[in-house]
Amino acid sequence: MGLVLLAGSWAAGLGGAPAFASIRIDTRVAATASSASFVPSEQLRKIRARGEVAVGVRTDFPPFGMVDAQGRPRGLEVDLAQMLADHLGVRLRLVPVTTDNRFERLHEGAVQVIIASTADTLARRLQATAVEPHYYGSGVNVMLRPERAETGWHHLRGHTLCAVQGAGFNAWLAQRHQLSLHLSPSVSEALRLMEAGHCAGLLYSEAAVQHLMRLPSWRGHRMPLASTLVVPWAISLSRSEQGSELEHEVSNAVARWHRDGVLVTLERKWELKPSQFLQRAQLQWRERGRDGTLVCARDAQGQWPARCRSEALLQAVEDAEGIHILQVVALWVLLPVGLIAGVWVYRSPAAGQAARAALVLWTRVVWQPAPQPPGQKPALAPPMWALLAAP
Repeated sequence: MGLVLLAGSWAAGLGGAPAFASIRIDTRVAATASSASFVPSEQLRKIRARGEVAVGVRTDFPPFGMVDAQGRPRGLEVDLAQMLADHLGVRLRLVPVTTDNRFERLHEGAVQVIIASTADTLARRLQATAVEPHYYGSGVNVMLRPERAETGWHHLRGHTLCAVQGAGFNAWLAQRHQLSLHLSPSVSEALRLMEAGHCAGLLYSEAAVQHLMRLPSWRGHRMPLASTLVVPWAISLSRSEQGSELEHEVSNAVARWHRDGVLVTLERKWELKPSQFLQRAQLQWRERGRDGTLVCARDAQGQWPARCRSEALLQAVEDAEGIHILQVVALWVLLPVGLIAGVWVYRSPAAGQAARAALVLWTRVVWQPAPQPPGQKPALAPPMWALLAAP
C-alpha cells in the first residue's frame, strides 16, 4: 500500500502539478482576456464611491520614482499614477512601496494599483493581475566604477557587484556570469557600498543606470556592457481583478497612452534614452488597417487581437499549457499502475520484497539529481519569460 501512495503522490507531484495547474488557470484567463461583458469590479466600485485610488509607487528608483527636496514623490511612474487617476475620474493617493513589499501591500489592500517598475513574468501572474498592454520595457545592466576596464559580461566573472534585494534577476545573473553579489535593501545603500569600494559596480535596471550616470555624483562611471533580460513592465492589480471592469479601464488607459504618444513624451521629460520598446509599441497601437480602423482594437468579446499582445507571453502560456497536459496524462497513466502494483504487493510478500528493492534502486540511481561539478550550483531557470540574454 505504501507503493500505491508513493506512485500516486509522485504522479500528482510530477514537477509540481498543482502549481502548474494554477499557472494554467491563471494564464488562460490572461490569454483570452474576458467575455463580452466584463466582470463587475467591487474594487472599482469602491474607488469611485470614495473618489480616490491608492497607487503604489517606488520612491527609490529614479527617474521612475523618487522624492524631491520637499519629500514629495515624483517621477515617470508618479506621472502615470496621476494620469490613471484622471482617467478614472478620481483623486490620487500615492503609497510608497518597495521591490520587496509591493505585492504584499496590494494583497493587504493598502493599494488598489501598483505602478512600480514591475517586470511581467509568469511567476508574478500567480501573485497579481498584470495589465496589458505593457507601459514600458527595460533590461538589466551594470554601472561600473570609473577605473574599471571591463567591456563584456564575461570580463566580470569572479568579481563582486552591488545589487538590490528582491530583484528577480539577481540569482540568475549571478550564476550565469559567476558573479558575487553584495545585496542591499535599497539603491542608495548599494550605491554607498559601491562608492566605498566594496564592489566593482551596480547591477540594476538599465533605465535607472542611465539616469544615475547623468547625475554629478556618478559622472565618469560607465555602462559598456550589452543589456540583458529585456522585459516589459506591467501595471498590477489584485488577482481577483482578472477580466474585470477595473482591468478593462486600466488597459484602455495604457493603450491610449501609447496611441497618443504620452509615454514617449514622458520618456523625454525624464531624460531617458529612447527605448525601442516604446517606439515599437507606439507604432503598433497607432496602426490602422486599409479601412482606417485601428488594428489594435478590442473585438466583440472585449479582447485585444493576439498580434497586439506580447508574442513571448503567448508562447510562455502555450508552454505552460503543454507542461500541464503532460502532467495530467502522467497522473492518469501512473495512478492506475500504482493501484495495480499496490494490490500485487499486498498479496505477494515476495513481490513486496522485489518492489522495495526496485524502489531503493530507483532512489539511488534515477531519482537522485545528476552530480554537479565541484563548486558549481544547480542551474537556475531564467527568471523572466521575455528575455534577450547577452552572450
